[in-house]
Amino acid sequence: MKALRRPGLLLTTLLAAACSDPTGFPALRDGAGTTTLLQTYFSGLPQAARLTVSTPTGWDSVWIALQGTVSPTSPPPAVDFSTQLVLVVALGTKRTGGYVIHIDSLADTGGTRTVFVTTLQPGGGCIVTDVETAPAHAVVADRGPATIVFHERSLQYDCQ
Repeated sequence: MKALRRPGLLLTTLLAAACSDPTGFPALRDGAGTTTLLQTYFSGLPQAARLTVSTPTGWDSVWIALQGTVSPTSPPPAVDFSTQLVLVVALGTKRTGGYVIHIDSLADTGGTRTVFVTTLQPGGGCIVTDVETAPAHAVVADRGPATIVFHERSLQYDCQ
């Protein structure tokens, strides 16, 4: 992978990764039943994670971790935990930019909720930022079945 050495291109590259669709699949956007609370490339979650947050105290802790080194931090978005929960997916630390993780949709079947997650990683010919990233996505959803399963698909996109 080629690395960008000019910091001015960092934001442009990150926006391109988030807004374009190099895979040919539909753009990554909120599916039915979810609303994005945070999509970030610089979370403070150094390890890959799949989290279900169902309490205000848990949400406060996860929100602080999601913000990473952002200063000043903002308060967490309001969530009504009597009827909602928060789902968080994180890739962990990556050596470069160009990585994306996204909760695409939810499906409830019987006593199980399936959370569909897409991970994108850069392939050959991609110009990526030469900075560590830690992509994460947090959504709020209505409470549903007690059993939650994450279904993953990982795609590599080429930039040639």
